Amino acid sequence: MLLSDEQIIQVTKQMYVYLIRQGVRAEVAKDLAQDAIIKAWRYEKEIPLEKQKAFIFKIVTNEFYQYYRKHKREIITEDFSHLIHSGELMDNLLIQQEQSTEIINTMKNLNENHQKLLMMKYDIGMSYQEIAEYLDTTPSNVKTYLSRARSAFKKIWGDFNE
Repeated sequence: MLLSDEQIIQVTKQMYVYLIRQGVRAEVAKDLAQDAIIKAWRYEKEIPLEKQKAFIFKIVTNEFYQYYRKHKREIITEDFSHLIHSGELMDNLLIQQEQSTEIINTMKNLNENHQKLLMMKYDIGMSYQEIAEYLDTTPSNVKTYLSRARSAFKKIWGDFNE
């Protein structure tokens, strides 16, 4: 592949995080990310270097949708019962869980495009340029789309917290 080993590792980690955020189990996320890299190798000579990361993300997105259609979505729940907490630590944990639930509910109420944009930027940590390549648009358009997505998130968040 024309990408360096470090770039492949970085893209694989980003895909893994993306899939985990979509609710895929860790083992399946690793398999889907690996499958996406293998499929991308088949087309390495046909895809320009600057578009390879975006191409890999499109492949992993399609892999996720295929997986999602074939399997019921499994919700991953964290079990903290094995931890012994002090009263203050337990309060902090409960507050974090409550905030996480509110964020998840807010994200579920956004349209799919806004969800993807916010996940790519804030969960995966993609740059405006990388998102632009994925969406086949310009970085300035990505900034506009993200601004709209953040506004929609804030509006829904405000509705939940009133």
